[in-house]
Amino acid sequence: MALTAVSAHTTDHQGFGGISLSIHRAESVAILGLDAAGKSLFCRILSGDEPLSSGSLRVGGCEVPAPPESRDHPCRDVGLVESSGDLPARLSVIDNVTRAQVRTRGMSPILATERARALLARVEMLAEARTVAGKLSNDQRRLVQIARALALTPRLLVMDDPTGELGPSTGRLIADVVREATREGTAVVLATDDLTLVREAASRVIVVGAGRIVEDQPAADFFLRPGTPQARDILARLARADVEPEAEPEAEPDAVPDAVSGVAEG
Repeated sequence: MALTAVSAHTTDHQGFGGISLSIHRAESVAILGLDAAGKSLFCRILSGDEPLSSGSLRVGGCEVPAPPESRDHPCRDVGLVESSGDLPARLSVIDNVTRAQVRTRGMSPILATERARALLARVEMLAEARTVAGKLSNDQRRLVQIARALALTPRLLVMDDPTGELGPSTGRLIADVVREATREGTAVVLATDDLTLVREAASRVIVVGAGRIVEDQPAADFFLRPGTPQARDILARLARADVEPEAEPEAEPDAVPDAVSGVAEG
């Protein structure tokens, strides 16, 4: 995947200007940045869902999104898992994963179901295959979103805040899924504040801020020697957030006994 001199801006003036970047097959890249750094916008640029003011984005040699005259599906080589994304509530889990395979890939329903079951097993959701999506927990919905994105065998999988507000066990499972996807040759981009996920699943870290890339280096080097003041600040802030203890619940007042031992009633 290659971004070349890309600029993109939203109506609220958030944006990126003139960024160039390459992401290689089987690479897992974490995108870090403080609030309002534009991580979600960066994900939409990579997935082809954000119009570019200038520059180009190519995945596997194909332009994303495809030109209007192209018959290709605009983002057929890119899978996107959005933090705010959801699933059609009335469809079953298995139908959520098979539908896009049949509609956009032309896969037979039998083969689509086989692939969907394999991916649901990978994200530990096969037991819920016939459950309607509207009855799933937040953690379960995120796992099904990931299975749905992987079902289309994307060259590039873009995940926006994949572990946000999810339980630790789900976070560990997502890290496992990312590692497995890269072993199969998929490039994965993780826009996240979760340093545990970055340590476990990312091979490279890119720090964004003020509409530009401020640091880009191997993940191991980033944690040992962040190279810019912005990167050091982000690492320190996210590390503090990772270790801040949750507020302890207020202790319940001791119950008052009905009668004090050794004192006769009445």
